Amino acid sequence: MKDELYVTIPQGKLLGKEWISTFTGDTYYGFSRIPYAKPPVKELRFMPPQPADGWQGVRDATIEGDDCLQYSVFKLSLIGSEDCLHASIYTPEPPCKITSPKPVIVIIHWGGHAWGSCSSKICGCVDFMMKSDVVIVAFNYRLHVFGFLNLGIPECPGNMGLKDQVMLLKWVQNNIKYFGGDPNNVTLHGISSGASSVHLHMMSPMSKGLFHKVILQSGYALNPIWSYQVSPYERALELANVLGYKGSKNPQQVLKFFKSKNGADIVNGSGVLRNIKKTEDVIRFEAFSFLPSIERIEEGAFMLKTPREMFADMRPVPALLSMNQKEGMVVICADNNILKIVFKKLGKSVKENLWHYKITPDTLTMMTKKIRSFYFEQKNAPTADEIANLYTDMWFCEWNNMIDSLAAHPDSPPVYIYHFTFDGEYNFSKKWFGHTVLEDIKGAIHADDASYLLTYRILLEDSDGNIEYKEKESEIIRKMVSLVTNFVKTGNPNSAATNEVYWKPFHPQNPSHLLFDENLSIVEDRINPERVALWNEFIDIIKEEEPTVNKPEKNRTKMSNLDEMSGSNFMSMFSSFKP
Repeated sequence: MKDELYVTIPQGKLLGKEWISTFTGDTYYGFSRIPYAKPPVKELRFMPPQPADGWQGVRDATIEGDDCLQYSVFKLSLIGSEDCLHASIYTPEPPCKITSPKPVIVIIHWGGHAWGSCSSKICGCVDFMMKSDVVIVAFNYRLHVFGFLNLGIPECPGNMGLKDQVMLLKWVQNNIKYFGGDPNNVTLHGISSGASSVHLHMMSPMSKGLFHKVILQSGYALNPIWSYQVSPYERALELANVLGYKGSKNPQQVLKFFKSKNGADIVNGSGVLRNIKKTEDVIRFEAFSFLPSIERIEEGAFMLKTPREMFADMRPVPALLSMNQKEGMVVICADNNILKIVFKKLGKSVKENLWHYKITPDTLTMMTKKIRSFYFEQKNAPTADEIANLYTDMWFCEWNNMIDSLAAHPDSPPVYIYHFTFDGEYNFSKKWFGHTVLEDIKGAIHADDASYLLTYRILLEDSDGNIEYKEKESEIIRKMVSLVTNFVKTGNPNSAATNEVYWKPFHPQNPSHLLFDENLSIVEDRINPERVALWNEFIDIIKEEEPTVNKPEKNRTKMSNLDEMSGSNFMSMFSSFKP
């Protein structure tokens, strides 16, 4: 066995393997199934992560470990294990031959905090980027109930999935040098719910100093669907009841019950709970039922305030952020009946999707009237594009406020914005989720841009495991990889490979963005400026009418109000996928 395939870290010795990029044909090196925390099983189930143990001898890092336990939207079955807190490290050269530390990308996968993994078949294939002289880290974190059950007690404080991510970032700081990576040049990269996590890390004191740049593709922490949950204890009780719990509301008893249950039963029970929560009109119902939430135990907390309240704590770092042309189209991919339903029950749709705002009846009436006039040309037959535009704006209505906050000061680190509109064969979300409902979706939908940075082998491989890359899509891949990896290296995405434009940082007083289509171009304005102006008007009115929204809740360690928390359902984008 080649000596160059071995790496020794403080935990022990690893044996990796050579990988061959399906895109460039180049050889790179991978080390998989590296534990960054102890297995969160038995007494550690629902507890914050603990530092990983070491091992004797050589650990086989040539094979990938289990995904975290979940219901797979790809296989339509239960997969994974609770013993899943491991990372995969990919390097362009054998680590023993790297003489100068290379920039590091840490990828937080998508999946609504409910599914996804670092698997090379799904979210973690780095074939496109491995010729770009960077070290890449992909990893699993606990999902759904196992990652986000919050009982408000030290034995189950909540946000375990986010704390797993922090543990991984600490592990990277202590170990990435052994793989040739630079711990002082770490970019945290998230897609969809992963981008929401990145945004939360920018605000949580727990993550301070663990990364130096960020990339947020198709997401941020104020998305109302997969970013935040109001009533975690009530949701826990609902799931416990589904699973047969007959005891009291005492959190210790509820925890004892959950720890006694088989993991597969818990995941299947959450699917039953989704169906119970599902409403006939599909405007908004339970899909991502366990999400980041406020913690009531201050010691070791990841977040003690809502994402809106945490905005003031956001730490500016060099940032690259994207929005796709039709982010909201995924709601139609879930069920095209929503075309008629939303139009008929528009006021309810607005209220339900903006659940995290306190909207007065008069303001809701005003908003509904203006939305109907602004978005819908037909009086009784809305188009898919019209509904997609509305949902895009409801879900991203404060995205521009985040950008402005990051870029407002003259000395702020650079912030680069792009609008992805390319409609190609590899647009992952559209190819996978859209085909089940709409035959001919035009444009780029939610998270499609990530398809040109990471290889989704599950979609591109033929029956023999081969991939044939098309010329037009390959050029988009080269442009995307060049812009992203140059940003990772220098904080500036511009490079010789994309010299058709000069992409300048965003500034609120002089806004501009990169239009990312078959040809790159610069637009001297915000993305969708008329729509931004409309929603800025709405949000300003709403905030004026909720003067106490930014006041932090007091006495968070008390349990007296847990049983009185109000519930909140979440819109399912992928309703057809259920256990």
